[in-house]
Amino acid sequence: MKRSSFGFLSLVVLAALTVVSCSKGKDGATGPAGKDGAAGATGAPGSANVIYSDWTNVSYTYFEDDGAGDTVWQGGIKAAKLVDSIVQKGAVMVYLNEGNADQPQIVALPSTDLLYGYYCSVYIEDQAIYFLSNFDLSSGTGSDGETYFQYRYILIPGGIAGRSLINWKDYNAVKKYLGLKN
Repeated sequence: MKRSSFGFLSLVVLAALTVVSCSKGKDGATGPAGKDGAAGATGAPGSANVIYSDWTNVSYTYFEDDGAGDTVWQGGIKAAKLVDSIVQKGAVMVYLNEGNADQPQIVALPSTDLLYGYYCSVYIEDQAIYFLSNFDLSSGTGSDGETYFQYRYILIPGGIAGRSLINWKDYNAVKKYLGLKN
């Protein structure tokens, strides 16, 4: 009996010494500063090579009746910076604000909107973006004085789009990622 109580007592003393002897030491010396000794300036949020338009008014014109009773309307935006290298190797994102500046309702194009009953296709060419729709989606001013149905494009040169896992069809995510103000 004495032997087992001595072993147990030895184990308790050893554990107590281990706990008491473990304590934090003094902090070491501060390491050397990084290259040039200072942090670099903060860059602009994510829009270095991206080109985007203001919200733009677009006028549609009647294009044709397809013979089945469906009408086709056509509109377009000139985009001087939409060059062949972006068309071939980059990305072009186009958005329609069905609402107004105070109450935006932004959808990525092309789109089919079951609520309003329209479709809108997008065709990209050198320095131009064209729209075809079954409805006149021209920009206009409502009775409240606000402008509705405005369009915006975002041009992403080749090599930029692959840097992120952003959902380019979600305008709010795009706006946040690129630091767009409106």
